Amino acid sequence: QQIPVTVNELNRIGELGGQLGIGIDNLVAFETTIAQLAVTTDLTADSAALAFAQIANVIQLPQDQIDNLGAAVVGLGNNFATTESSIVDFIARIAGAGQIVGLSAGDLAGIGTAFASLKVEAEAGGTAIQKVLLDMNAAALQGGDSLRLFAQTAGLSVGEFRDLFQRDAGEAFTRFVEGLTSQGNRAFETLDALGLADQRLTRAFLSAAGAGDLLRRSIQQGNVDTALAEEAEKRFATRSSDLREFFQRINDAAISLGNGLAPALLAATDVLDPFIAKIGQAAQFFADLPRPIQLTALAVTGIAVAAGPALFALGQLITSYGIVKAAAETATVRILAMNAALAATPL
Repeated sequence: QQIPVTVNELNRIGELGGQLGIGIDNLVAFETTIAQLAVTTDLTADSAALAFAQIANVIQLPQDQIDNLGAAVVGLGNNFATTESSIVDFIARIAGAGQIVGLSAGDLAGIGTAFASLKVEAEAGGTAIQKVLLDMNAAALQGGDSLRLFAQTAGLSVGEFRDLFQRDAGEAFTRFVEGLTSQGNRAFETLDALGLADQRLTRAFLSAAGAGDLLRRSIQQGNVDTALAEEAEKRFATRSSDLREFFQRINDAAISLGNGLAPALLAATDVLDPFIAKIGQAAQFFADLPRPIQLTALAVTGIAVAAGPALFALGQLITSYGIVKAAAETATVRILAMNAALAATPL
């Protein structure tokens, strides 16, 4: 009664949520979030439910915060040159690495948005991002030349980069990409020295490096979590949504009425059982008849049905003829009487 999504769709979302491990206490909130996403984005209810539940499981996102992730995705889709489905696809692909290095849900959404906005395919871009994040994590843990090169690219000392990565992996990742921007053609050498010279990886990161502050802005936007509710309110305020809610309330009332009448209807069915049984017996009797007799019976029945309208029309015609005949006889009597009166009148 509150959102323009049918009860069957809501039940379907709840069913998927239960199958994917959403707890009873969070199920209504999950249904609300997914229903809002289905109305306000290019995501279907099924795809949104599956993706968000799986992402929440991978990054250990509390179930009562799934709506925040939904809001981040909607806000990013509204403000950047990509779609919500592309963002969610990227998040799903980098969620595992993000969980290892400690990225927030908003960070993941922002990173996915930046690369999706550059027309980087989720499969290739997701692989590239995961490799860089995991290599950064290994460098921060083990030190060595890789950590020094990551730090130099980010414009930080080794100690500063390690501390930043452990405290805010999203910011460290952003600093590294921004550092590639300032290196120009030397960025190829940096990626090669880090063992990141894969063609798809290089193309993805050089595209991000050449996009200015796109990555930083998208991550900042990804951590703002009010867009879903605001967008949903706008969509739900339309006249078509009002009408849908009106009919849903009628449907809800019909369900309640049906639930109330169900016992009486069942009782009536019990009373009608003997009659229903006789109908069944008659149908079985007909089914057991030889086929020629069945065909004859059906033909006679068909003739009777077809003749019904014709007989009705004939009856109406006969009735009409009787009425016309009586009226004509009355008119004839009156004309003869008038003629007799005129003949008796002297001129």
